[in-house]
Formats: sequence, structure tokens, C-alpha cells
Amino acid sequence: SINSITCFNLFLNLLKSFIVIFILVCLGTAQSLVAQRFDYFPLYEKGPGPVCQQMAQDPSGFMWITTSDGLVRFDGTKIKFYRHEPGDSTSLPMNIVDDITIADNGRVYFKTVWIPIFFMDPAKEQFFEVKDSTLIEREGIDLAQEWTEDILALGNDSLWFGNKHLLLYHADKEQVEVIPIPHKLDSLKKGNWQIRRIKEDRFDSNYLWIAGRGSLTHFHKYTHACEVFITQKGVNGCIGGEPFNGMYQMDENNVWMSSRGGGITHFNNQNKSFHQYHFERSGVMGSSVNIAMDLHRKSANELW
Repeated sequence: SINSITCFNLFLNLLKSFIVIFILVCLGTAQSLVAQRFDYFPLYEKGPGPVCQQMAQDPSGFMWITTSDGLVRFDGTKIKFYRHEPGDSTSLPMNIVDDITIADNGRVYFKTVWIPIFFMDPAKEQFFEVKDSTLIEREGIDLAQEWTEDILALGNDSLWFGNKHLLLYHADKEQVEVIPIPHKLDSLKKGNWQIRRIKEDRFDSNYLWIAGRGSLTHFHKYTHACEVFITQKGVNGCIGGEPFNGMYQMDENNVWMSSRGGGITHFNNQNKSFHQYHFERSGVMGSSVNIAMDLHRKSANELW
């Protein structure tokens, strides 16, 4: 009958639609699975690999990885190790490599354990020390004794680093400039003004954010004007003097920091206040889970 034919055609159309939807769902699932795939690139052919510390990508696309057994360059397929060669003064100074930062011209700056900062010339594949032969005479500062927590390369020839002193290395002149910090003496007496992390202000490149031990400094790179903010023990959950590890600027008014023992600290630049968030168990801080090493923003409302 006509009604039977109509019903059958309707059934066929529904079946076709179902098949198309099913295929699309399968394709979407497959794409999702591909997007979540992890590729593993072992640094050693056999046995466990070295401890990887930090990563950075240079302008040519190479990934550089600092490890406990040398500096690694990865091109997406091949892994190349740079290690210390006894008797070769242009080789890696030692194999335990820590922080890394890369200038716009591709020069790779890094620091090793207990040895000052070095850089690598990618064209020559040789290593050179960041030094200034007149610094001790001029300022009384020995870079070999200036233990550095963080390094930040900006542009082609500027490297910011230091610990108790804020230092700027001019690569074109091979000269280290000691940057005066106004009003730093009161902070230094309390042991708070110490460089642990340096980040460029994401919304005003004239400024740097410098995180120390329980302190945060907003510093103008050219006028050297700055504001130093210090956490106060017992205020908004702060323990005071906490060593900050990671730092992320969410927007113009919100900077987040991770710390060893203090959990996560939020600084509101609008009202100049800190607020600390840490894990608590039965009213007692659980120090083992309040050690946060780094921060990363996933979305507008999520911080990892």
C-alpha cells in the first residue's frame, strides 16, 4: 500500500541519518583520541633517562632541555646531547644543567649547579661564560659567588639575573650592570629581597615582576623605579618569608605565585594585597602538599 511504502521510505531515511550520525561520532571520537595521544622520546636507548629540569624553544623551532646529564637539543625526531669534555674549555662546563632561557637571536643561556651562567653560540656549538672582568673591581661582586635562581633573556643582548643583586648582562659589550633597587635596604634587612623568579610584565613590557622570599617587586627596566611588596605573617593566610618558585601574571592586576611550604599566593595589584591558599587538614597546614613548584594557566578561570 501507499502508506506502507511511505513508512518504509521514512524508515530508510531515518536509518541513513542514523548511519551518518554514527560515522560522525566515530570520527569525532577518533580525532579526540588522536589529540590525547602522548608520544614518548627516550633520551637514553637503554635504562632510565636523566632528570629533565626545564625546556625552551628557540626561534628555529628546536627544543632545548636541561638535564642532570647535559644539555639536550631535540628537533622533533633526533636527540643531541651536549656534555662536558675534559680539556675542552668551549664544551659544556658541567653536566648538571638547571635553568634555561633563549634570546631572540637564538643564543641559549643557561646555568649549571654551583657554576656561573654560560651561553651557547648555536652557529659554533661552543659554550662561553657570562663574565665581566671589571665587575669585582667596580662593584665588589664576584659572579662565581652570586648564586642565581632565575635567568631571563629579553631581545638579542639583554640577560636579567641575580640573587641579592639585580644584574643585567649586556651581551654586545660583555658587561654586567648592577641595577640599583630603590628602598631595597629595609627589605634586605628582613631577608626578603632576593631574586627567585623574573618575568616580564605581560601587559607592559617596560616592567619586570621579580618574586623573592615572601616579596614581589614591580620594576621599571629603564627608570629603575620599583615597588616592593612583602607578605606579612598571619595576614590573609600568609606565612611570611616563603620562597616563591613559579609565577604567572593572569592580567594587569593579578599575579599568582607558587612556593615551597606556602602553597599558592595571589597578589592583587589593585589593592596591593596578598592572599595565600594552602591545604589544611583538621586545622593544621599539611606542609607536604603545600610545596608547589610551578604555575600554568589553562583557561581564563583555571590555574594549574
